[in-house]
Amino acid sequence: MNYDKLVDLIVKEVYKKLEETNKNIVKHKIAVIIGDVELDPITKSNLDEEYTVTSYNEEQLEADIAIVSTLSIKSMANIATLTGINEEENFIINMLLAGKKVYVLENGLEYRKYKNTAPRALYNKYLSFERELKVYGIDIVEFIEKVEDKTTRKEEYKKIEDISILETSNFISEEMSFEIRNKKLISEMDLRKPFMNGMKSVVIDKKSIITPLANDFIRIHNLKVKRV
Repeated sequence: MNYDKLVDLIVKEVYKKLEETNKNIVKHKIAVIIGDVELDPITKSNLDEEYTVTSYNEEQLEADIAIVSTLSIKSMANIATLTGINEEENFIINMLLAGKKVYVLENGLEYRKYKNTAPRALYNKYLSFERELKVYGIDIVEFIEKVEDKTTRKEEYKKIEDISILETSNFISEEMSFEIRNKKLISEMDLRKPFMNGMKSVVIDKKSIITPLANDFIRIHNLKVKRV
């Protein structure tokens, strides 16, 4: 065997070993699934190309990405307020602190099931929790097409924060105003139900009298009163 052929053979063997090593490194990346619902075929297929996919357990210390397939009402509130009360919630918060990617699948958001039944003020509260999750860097997606390079995360956090501020300001401007007209005495009960449905301001007649309990309710809940 001449020298050139020997060199060529060695180079090919080195490339082969490097490719095998790279594949092993990729497969050592871990994607943790949190929740009871199985992943859809598209998400599972995309993850299998790059990650070893495993279900979360309490002994799980770290992962490269986390996919939350179901997020209960309680867990959503706990994570949004950074008050994790169980291992799963604390794991998600720690993933975010470490700059790791966390995805939540849209159809796993439990609160959305109550859109047509929950009082507006209550449902809006969970909308605000969803905004908080996005500000923290959580992606809420239908399915996972491609896992992003985390080197772009700082720019993405800034974009999400800007969008969140804009959405919040629009949200506040759209809050309800309620009229109680042609009523001489305004009681707490007159205000409570509209408030539970999202009312933030009330329009009353100039000569209407507000009871002490109603005044306390207005003060406690920061309601705006306009007399016309």
